[in-house]
Amino acid sequence: MDIIKIILISLLAVSLILIIKQVKPELAMLVSLVTITIIFAFCIDKVGQVIDLITRLSQSSGMPSEFLTIVLKIIGIAYLTEFGANVCKDVGESAIAAKIQFAGKCVIMLLGMTIIGNFVDTLTKLI
Repeated sequence: MDIIKIILISLLAVSLILIIKQVKPELAMLVSLVTITIIFAFCIDKVGQVIDLITRLSQSSGMPSEFLTIVLKIIGIAYLTEFGANVCKDVGESAIAAKIQFAGKCVIMLLGMTIIGNFVDTLTKLI
């Protein structure tokens, strides 16, 4: 199970960071970033599996592929935004984290407007 690997890697990294932080704080930050990258790499594979499943379900339901593409982009942006903001918060940069979250919300809103616009066009055609 990958979650057990992720937890073990995280616990090892936290232990190592606590030891290193006393001697070389800048090296502790590097260990943290490497750990984040490893965890992110584990998760990318799982996200790919979910995207494949959603794509198959979308194709079998007859949903337009443009909607699926937009929804997947929105989900990806939300996860990446949260990830980036949390990294900034971890290093004490909450102001930058807030700006990342704001930017992510703006991009999601812009993508969402495409779906809303298509919905309004469909309603207009029905009326």
